[in-house]
Amino acid sequence: MLGDFCASAKIASSFISIHLVLRFVMRKADAEKLKMYYYVGRVGSYSNLHETKRDNNGENIGLVEMDLRLTKPLSTELYQHLTGNV
Repeated sequence: MLGDFCASAKIASSFISIHLVLRFVMRKADAEKLKMYYYVGRVGSYSNLHETKRDNNGENIGLVEMDLRLTKPLSTELYQHLTGNV
């Protein structure tokens, strides 16, 4: 498992440093009916890269999670909409 994580981390690190990474998000409250994604900008950097497992309808799936920093902040309106803090 650690070997897989190291390989995944290295691939993610290489990809982010070489390629333009655009980030789209979906508001969880809208996921069922709207299936709407919002463009939130370009990823400038990342940190806290780690492997985890998450339950997906009774099945554990492996994920690589990281904190992404956008090159520009979100507008107040979009942030409030996505977080539900209106």
